[in-house]
Amino acid sequence: MQRALEKDALRLKRNAKQHQEKLEARRKKKRTGECTNTFDAEAPIICTALAWGKIYLGLQTGHVAVFNLKSQKLQDNFFCSNTSLSRITTSTEGAQKLLCTISFDGGITVRDPSTGLLFRCLEGVVQPPCYISVNNGTVYTSSTDRTIRIHELRTGILQKVYECRSAATGLRFHKGLIVCCSFDGLIRCYRAKVRSCGETSSTSHFMDVCGPLIATGNRKGKIEVVKFDKSSLQTCEIRSCNLKFAREEDLVHHLKREHIGLGAKGAMTCPWNQCQMSFSGPNCNKDFEKHLMDHACT
Repeated sequence: MQRALEKDALRLKRNAKQHQEKLEARRKKKRTGECTNTFDAEAPIICTALAWGKIYLGLQTGHVAVFNLKSQKLQDNFFCSNTSLSRITTSTEGAQKLLCTISFDGGITVRDPSTGLLFRCLEGVVQPPCYISVNNGTVYTSSTDRTIRIHELRTGILQKVYECRSAATGLRFHKGLIVCCSFDGLIRCYRAKVRSCGETSSTSHFMDVCGPLIATGNRKGKIEVVKFDKSSLQTCEIRSCNLKFAREEDLVHHLKREHIGLGAKGAMTCPWNQCQMSFSGPNCNKDFEKHLMDHACT
């Protein structure tokens, strides 16, 4: 009897050790980034959206494929457009789940995410499209013609068109603000007629907002995190500009890129509001640059 109990104890101990080794092996695989499974969507994947335990894949064929995370299987595939899908996103309308799509022909549709059943098409077209996002019953779409179009989700009616200085490649929402990243490297925050900007040194392609932090990813493979504080803004007071920036270094970068070198060679007047300083002589360009930097850093 005693010997049988000892054998059971040893067996349980051995099984526990093997289980622990398997868990450790799984952790190591996760840490190494090893690919454990691949799934064939049967077409190039252009865009994705994650919701309700599923990944919605926008395909080059104009179809949407649905991948179930729990079963690890592609469970549905439905047609949306005759052209490739550019962006997709998800939302809800009461208890109804919604899938919003925008295709390269500029068509915007709202569909059932399970069957692809078309609920409505949004008014007008966005061409060529850059991004789509939904917030509080409103659909925001951006395009490379440097506009942001605002539609009512329930009716599909176009409500407003914002003109931007650069095409918005990403849209997020934070405490009543529309936060946009764009091709010119600026992060723009819109609220009615008030805007403030942070700046990165390269084209921003993807963005997310977490509390006061704005994270952007650029084509150089870098991620930059900016803390947005509306109570501490840096304003470019050059008469023709008046842009607001979240950080001092962003204002400096903006001045160097947009305003340094303005004026005729050999004679310059400071364009800063309420400043009449003039520069002349062989070193006027360097003196002018240093003077503008002093404005930005005070």
